[in-house]
Amino acid sequence: MKKIISIFTVTCMLIAMFVPFVSAASDSVEIITVTYTSTGDEFILTVKGVTTPKKNVSLTVKNVNSEIRALEQVRSGDDGSFVYEIGVEITEDKGLVADPALPIVYTLYARNYNNATDSYVVPLYSNEAKQRIVDKFNDATTIKTMTDCIDSYNETFGFNMAYYQGNEDAIANNLIAAKNAEKLTLDNISKSFDKAVVVTKLFVSDAGADRTEIIEHTVYGTMLEFNTGFDGADSLYPEYKVMTDAEKKTVNSVVFAEDNKKFDFVELKEEFFMAVTGKKFTDNKEDYTVIYEFLKSHNDWFKLENLEDLKSTEIAEIISGILDEEFPDNKADFVKLYDKYYEDATEDGEPVKKPVTDGSGGSSGGSGGGGGGMISSGTGEIGYEPKPEIKPENKPAQTLSFNDMKGYEWANDAVLYLAGKGIVNGKAEGEFAPSDNITREEFAKILVLSYGLYDENAECEFKDAENRWSYKYVASLYKYGVVQGYPDGNFGVNNLISREDMAVMLYRILLNKLEIDHEVPMDKTFKDKESISEYALNSVLMLSANGVIAGDDTGNFNPKKGATRAEACQMIYNSIAGEGGSK
Repeated sequence: MKKIISIFTVTCMLIAMFVPFVSAASDSVEIITVTYTSTGDEFILTVKGVTTPKKNVSLTVKNVNSEIRALEQVRSGDDGSFVYEIGVEITEDKGLVADPALPIVYTLYARNYNNATDSYVVPLYSNEAKQRIVDKFNDATTIKTMTDCIDSYNETFGFNMAYYQGNEDAIANNLIAAKNAEKLTLDNISKSFDKAVVVTKLFVSDAGADRTEIIEHTVYGTMLEFNTGFDGADSLYPEYKVMTDAEKKTVNSVVFAEDNKKFDFVELKEEFFMAVTGKKFTDNKEDYTVIYEFLKSHNDWFKLENLEDLKSTEIAEIISGILDEEFPDNKADFVKLYDKYYEDATEDGEPVKKPVTDGSGGSSGGSGGGGGGMISSGTGEIGYEPKPEIKPENKPAQTLSFNDMKGYEWANDAVLYLAGKGIVNGKAEGEFAPSDNITREEFAKILVLSYGLYDENAECEFKDAENRWSYKYVASLYKYGVVQGYPDGNFGVNNLISREDMAVMLYRILLNKLEIDHEVPMDKTFKDKESISEYALNSVLMLSANGVIAGDDTGNFNPKKGATRAEACQMIYNSIAGEGGSK
């Protein structure tokens, strides 16, 4: 029995001796990093480490004489990691170093619940020592000497090194530019380094490189504030964020050009937001409605006078005027442009006789490119004199009739009126041929005669219009910017005109002659809206909203369908007489 007890006792003793040994080996503690920031002689050490999950760790800071300068306790998380800030005051320890340029060395000790320990040597620089280091930064004139300073002293000033690796030379070069512009001090050296990092990431040579990472960075993004805006511009960054890569590249190439590499981020933000605005203007120069809605959405920032109260014709003239100018890179100049054209557009009895563009246009669309909201200038302006005796009263007074209008009774008044004015003719005695498709040159003649645009001296260079009966009609429309032709230099005289191209031409005339109301809500749309060409969409919708055109019985507009003679007459008649939507 005694022997059994003796064996049991020895076993227990061995277990008691062995268990702590196993625990000590497995329950270690490790200090991973220590970084710090300081205000004067007061330092904040950020300690990151790892130990057994959910256990307490004691953190002690001692000077070279083993005198305790801080003592704290932290509890590890579920994964065993811990992060803790410890304050250390170095005033009493300045005498421990003979050279004020040298750091005061401290040691951080970590001890867990099982007495496992780790240590980390932390050199802290007094203000005098740090000032001497700042002087080294100011004396650095080459990339090599500046990178040496950054590599040696980044912890001294708490530099955020997240983007430094791989960008060393560029960041060093930008920091040299910063200190040349403004001498580095204890107060601004960390911020200057951050700015050098931001400039490096923004002004990369590749305009297509993604900038959103740095713009939305938790540290650097707050410096830029591109993603939050400023002075009412909170909603402009989302406009940039949803752009395609190609659109962002255009904005980036404007804002982050080498000439704009500066450290005034307020000015850079303004250029950024104006570049986003400029892109919206150029991308939608065919559609004033989009531009106007954009300005209204962001008028908390623009603060444009009476923007919400403008008439549609005034809106069109203001936007067209701005589009003719070099787009400004700051808000103040943009507001001046707006004010300039606002005064012109709202002056009683003095409508602006200003073309909308420089005559350039897109290549898509039978009307010569360009789109609904645009009136290209060509070589002249559409006059603002009244149309020559073209206003019908209610019904045409003439007794002319055609015997082939069965099924086209809806267009009978329009055809009779235009025929009575000599604007259209029948194809044979008593026959109008309402279902025949109409060509581009035929529609050009109807437009010119209906709106009194004929100019005997007008000229154009469309190759296929030379020596044609329609030359002067086409040339008149070209002079007034209604048509521009195809990229191959032809007008397409014999091409059948589509319904959407017919709408574009007519809309351009009405807009320039200030005879279309933009204030009508554009709630009248078509089921096949998505099939309307982008350049023609605004024209179609605005003519629909103003009662000039309508869809078929199924609610479709059929934009690519060739227009008939009856449809052309009805559209023109509606624009003159206000008789309601055409077929």
